Amino acid sequence: MLQLDFSGKTAIVTGGLQGIGLAISDTFLRAGARVVIGDIGCAPGQQRQGSNRLEMARTH
Repeated sequence: MLQLDFSGKTAIVTGGLQGIGLAISDTFLRAGARVVIGDIGCAPGQQRQGSNRLEMARTH
């Protein structure tokens, strides 16, 4: 299995709350990256839980 190390890196994922974007976000988090998610489907106050390396960005 491919081992990825993105420690110390920041990944910006658009459409990261569902589907492929969600899988990509999770992969970056497991690889040690800090992840910023932008998604037009993000309701006010909606957040993904489980990591202090995750930020939510509300877009318009």
